Amino acid sequence: MYMRANNGKFVCSQNGEKPMECSASHTKEWEQFTIEELGNGKVALKCMGKYVSSENGEHPMTCNRDSVGPWETFEMITHPDGSFSFKGSNGKYVCSENGEKPMTCTAPHMKEWEMFHRHQ
Repeated sequence: MYMRANNGKFVCSQNGEKPMECSASHTKEWEQFTIEELGNGKVALKCMGKYVSSENGEHPMTCNRDSVGPWETFEMITHPDGSFSFKGSNGKYVCSENGEKPMTCTAPHMKEWEMFHRHQ
């Protein structure tokens, strides 16, 4: 699946070489994610064979992990309009930063920058 942020751009893994951003205008392999169910309402996000890491909210998010640990585990919250949000193991929400900065897992509340839409 592809994830579109509130700014109309797609979440991009940056091939794991740079922090993730919501800056892609088109969908290619760096923007295609799979969701792995981990049980107990938890999921992991994977792109190009690597897992997304929240970096525990201390640094911008990356997509370069080989395995799932606490920083690669998220709670996926689905909203009535079909959009969804991710909450990291640090208790904070994944934020698109409106595409102006790298994505972080630092938002204390869910607002439009913390909501994503599925795009197939």
